[in-house]
Amino acid sequence: MKDYEVYFPAVKSVPDKLMTYVLFGFFFILMASLVTCILAIPLAFQFERGNAPGWGGIIFDVFYYALTLWLSWCIFSRYKKTKRMRLKEIVVDRDGIHYFSIDGTKNSILYAELEKSTKMYEKDIDWKPRIRNSVGYIHGHRGGNHLKISFYNNDFGAAHLIKNKNKLIAHFLKGVKRFDSSLSISDSVFSEFHIDKNTFIYDRKGHLKFVITCIIVFVLVALAIYYFMRITG
Repeated sequence: MKDYEVYFPAVKSVPDKLMTYVLFGFFFILMASLVTCILAIPLAFQFERGNAPGWGGIIFDVFYYALTLWLSWCIFSRYKKTKRMRLKEIVVDRDGIHYFSIDGTKNSILYAELEKSTKMYEKDIDWKPRIRNSVGYIHGHRGGNHLKISFYNNDFGAAHLIKNKNKLIAHFLKGVKRFDSSLSISDSVFSEFHIDKNTFIYDRKGHLKFVITCIIVFVLVALAIYYFMRITG
């Protein structure tokens, strides 16, 4: 059966509006608190001295607030620029994965563009684990380069959180094997996102069970540390 005869419906991202609004709300509260603290520093010094500022203090305040306003404008400009590139929708279909931005632009990673890895220890589609502050991600290869394959966006001012991320990933992996079976997929990708590597179905119950188990273990460890500190203290 030829590729165009294979039934492979498109799967679209489902935005998680609640978590997106919570993230934006937390960000704006944090920025407002930071700006308030920065603006209050010169005033705090003046109140501590208890007298009117001299010419030196006035000159310092002028440069300080001018610099603060300039930095604030730079941050706001970057936010507006990033917001224009904010993702509107992610679609996985028979051609690959497509990213649609609110400004109308479209970027794609096509199955036909993916290449085999040149490293013996690395699969063609692999998982890069979290290291320190960096977030783990799925990656492939295109044009001889390392290619990050993202299923969400948490960039500054352009967060796009979705509810069906694991389902999108499962559908993408299924498309990789269906339309280019020569590419190998690492087992760590399937295990990381709780996807059956034979059926390419996301195991939601298994994922939920794993999360609950982690929470229970975390609570038990925290209680053990708490009681240990009380006994030894």
